[in-house]
Amino acid sequence: MDEKEIFITFMRHGRSRADDEQVHEGRYDSPLTDVGRGQVDRRARQWLDAGVRYDQIVASTLARARE
Repeated sequence: MDEKEIFITFMRHGRSRADDEQVHEGRYDSPLTDVGRGQVDRRARQWLDAGVRYDQIVASTLARARE
């Protein structure tokens, strides 16, 4: 049997409005802030520049995760 390596990346969404309000988000569908969108954009650019690719992405259905 061939053994394959599996790499799993866990990532939290960027800064959200709930972070600024200092409230526990849970199911509260708090959107990303401009700072959070910038964080996401920088990480995406780093991964693109490094050639990082994923076979599958699993994410929450909340807006901050989809964004």
